[in-house]
Amino acid sequence: MHGSRFRQQDGFVRESVTLLLIVVVIAVVVLDAVALIQTDQTVKGNANDAALAAAETYVQTNDNDAALAAAKSFLADHNDTMLGFSWSNATGSMVYTVTAQRHAQTYVFHYLAKLPHMKDWVERLLNPQATRSSDSND
Repeated sequence: MHGSRFRQQDGFVRESVTLLLIVVVIAVVVLDAVALIQTDQTVKGNANDAALAAAETYVQTNDNDAALAAAKSFLADHNDTMLGFSWSNATGSMVYTVTAQRHAQTYVFHYLAKLPHMKDWVERLLNPQATRSSDSND
């Protein structure tokens, strides 16, 4: 009688471990999703702030090279990579445009790049880009 009672308890342990594994997997997926969203928002904000820093530096120095250096320095200080930088004087005032990229740190999402036909999509999500300008209309 004791042997059959013990076998009935096996299901409880197995189901508990299964439930725990499901909760852990869901938690990791949620953490990776939060990391991807946060990285995307951060790179957008940093690209905007770098463009504004470039415009501010131009106002102080009247030098486009100094504006470029200020934007590049701002992005480097915030662990972003500058992919593009341009300026325009079409509206009568200097408008700077900065394109930045940032890498997202994930627990398991980056492993999806090893699946066929998924690498490009995963790389785009892991390395979001943003282009922002110092124009107040953006």
